[in-house]
Amino acid sequence: MNNSSIFTPSSIELAYVETRWSYTDVPLHTHQNWELVYHREGVVQSIQNNESFEMRPGMAIVHPPGVKHRDIHSEDWSVYFIQFKVEGKFLWPRLIHDNENRSIERVCDAILREFHGRDYGNTRLLRTLVDELDVLLQRVKVRESLSPSARIVSEAKRILEERYNDPPSVSELASLVGVSHSWLYLHFTDICGVSPKQYLQSVRMKHVLDLLKYTRHTLDWIAASCGFNSVSHLSRQVKAVTGLTPGAFRYPENSLLAKDKPDADSESRF
Repeated sequence: MNNSSIFTPSSIELAYVETRWSYTDVPLHTHQNWELVYHREGVVQSIQNNESFEMRPGMAIVHPPGVKHRDIHSEDWSVYFIQFKVEGKFLWPRLIHDNENRSIERVCDAILREFHGRDYGNTRLLRTLVDELDVLLQRVKVRESLSPSARIVSEAKRILEERYNDPPSVSELASLVGVSHSWLYLHFTDICGVSPKQYLQSVRMKHVLDLLKYTRHTLDWIAASCGFNSVSHLSRQVKAVTGLTPGAFRYPENSLLAKDKPDADSESRF
């Protein structure tokens, strides 16, 4: 699927942002706007239209306009409240579980600071942060629509993308996502068209090429950072993918001269 087709554009305008500690229950109430409540600390029973959700840190719930809701606390709790005015199709899920990096919490915290701040450019930055939050929450919605096997493979891909420089073995990866080695290999290959090892190699190579193109780090540094055991191994992989040595890829203006010289992809050249 083309990523550009996943998300339907909508106009989202911030109406109000707040964080608070609470030591009491919140009575039944409604809002005119959409409201995202992200739970930071404590455990709360959130009641929405007579449905009850046990909200823990790292979870969020979306309350639509006009929908009655209340919160019953079992301990002191802290949340972010963010209210939005929305035009167009709204694609956020009702119940949200943040990822292990707390990406949604990080964006909520940044939105809170900028909403109440007066620093230069904070209006533009808020627009960017709201767009980022929108994408993160829509990703949750997309993951929910996947089949169970696709969700497991998606989680395996996320782990490989985050730990590409020191990845788990396929058996360890399978254990992390709760399936067998053979199940993961079969379904990963079927869904992605490549094996976990091949997918990892493609993730590493993307980072390598970006580092070659946009930085001046040495080949030793790039190899170590991207999980390659030597510069020569890195060089062979770059050559296989691009048809160029790392030096020719990094400095294409010198590639014609390089043809007349012995290959010397060592740290001293970079």
